[in-house]
Amino acid sequence: MCKAWRKVLKDIIAYFREVQTQHEARARSIGKLTQTLDTATRPSDFVARGGILETNTVLCDFHKEAVINTQSAAKIETEVINNLNSLRNDLNSKIKEIKALSGDFKNNTDKEKEASKKEVLKLTDALEAFDSNPSGAKDP
Repeated sequence: MCKAWRKVLKDIIAYFREVQTQHEARARSIGKLTQTLDTATRPSDFVARGGILETNTVLCDFHKEAVINTQSAAKIETEVINNLNSLRNDLNSKIKEIKALSGDFKNNTDKEKEASKKEVLKLTDALEAFDSNPSGAKDP
């Protein structure tokens, strides 16, 4: 059961690492697009508002998503992956603690069961002897 939990946590961590990687890759791609847009030529005789150059403003606003993706990747690392790693480490330490305590719960029931069985046999023999010869019983 412990191995199953460790595996589940490991798989979830791997999933969120991949999500983080995807956010970072998207942020880099959008960053490159933004740089391309920033270096684009803007002739001064074009209309700045309401014309074709306004697409630069719209696209720049759209590309602010890169910042959001970068922040999302950082949040995934700090809030999800680190907490899952901490949980996994706690699980591992609790497993070790439980294994260390397992010696405290060892018992000798088999030995005691065998001794009880012998005593019950002695009692059975004594009762049979008493049943067969009640006068031979000793008074305490």
